[in-house]
Amino acid sequence: MLAEQSSFLLALLIILISFVIYVVLCPLFIKLLAKLSWRETLKTDNADLHAHKAGTYTSGGVLIVSVVSIMSLIIGYEHSSIIVDLVISVVLFSFVGLIDDALKIRKGYGLRKSTKMGLLFLASVITMLIVPMYQVNTLFSALFALLILVGTSNSVNLTDGIDGLATSICIIVLIIFLMSMLGVSNSHWFDHLAKSELSSLIVITACVLGSCLGFLIFNRHPAILFMGDTGSLALGGFIAMLSLMSSSPFILALIGIVFVIEALSVIIQVSVFKCKGRRVFLRAPIHHHFEKRGWAENKIVVCFSLISACAGLLALLI
Repeated sequence: MLAEQSSFLLALLIILISFVIYVVLCPLFIKLLAKLSWRETLKTDNADLHAHKAGTYTSGGVLIVSVVSIMSLIIGYEHSSIIVDLVISVVLFSFVGLIDDALKIRKGYGLRKSTKMGLLFLASVITMLIVPMYQVNTLFSALFALLILVGTSNSVNLTDGIDGLATSICIIVLIIFLMSMLGVSNSHWFDHLAKSELSSLIVITACVLGSCLGFLIFNRHPAILFMGDTGSLALGGFIAMLSLMSSSPFILALIGIVFVIEALSVIIQVSVFKCKGRRVFLRAPIHHHFEKRGWAENKIVVCFSLISACAGLLALLI
């Protein structure tokens, strides 16, 4: 009992410290972005919805990953060297996103889809080789893990389309996972981990959560900073890692129900259009559909967050 209380208090302290560090450093980071002219370029397919957002600072994920990496290594290394493997994997996913962000800003277009998928595939394979995952010991389980890593990182990337949406959903998902790690619920997703591994996982998850909370201060509507692919791919990759290190990887489909819906909306839209030449949604991903119907961004974020929270709480009860 004392050990659980100690872990809970440590997690709260790490969340608070990561939050404060991000909030303090972010104004300086934005000044750096201003000097570099590191601003969002407008996507032509969303010009009618987001014309006012052109020129917003982007790649806020760089600071998220930096805070998480430094904090995790300082606090968590004494628990287990697994923290290094987790940090390396997060950095790999963020680096793919940073390349994409840089190309969009400097050349007006990002990585080709095939190149981007190839780099995500490579980051996922390296992650599978260095991060211990639960029962990933057959060809089928390895392919499944690969699908989860690439699919989740892409799904979070798709969700990052309006102010505060991806950040809010990631925060909820991270809270749900952290509750399971701390034994706050009846779920036992991480009971198979050694004490040192679990401590490391709690540390880095708390760091990511605190950094995301800090980022949300600047990303809430109207956003003055976007996370960019640098942030969305890193967060998606990390959330996938958490699910694969748990004993119930399929639970991610429920906890991350919003990510699933966003990805499916794109798949359905593209498939139906190619087959029948018509659109199911006014625009995909689905949050843009609601934007086209006149919903305010804050309303979409609140509704999607409520769906995510309810799904997460249900997952903890299963």
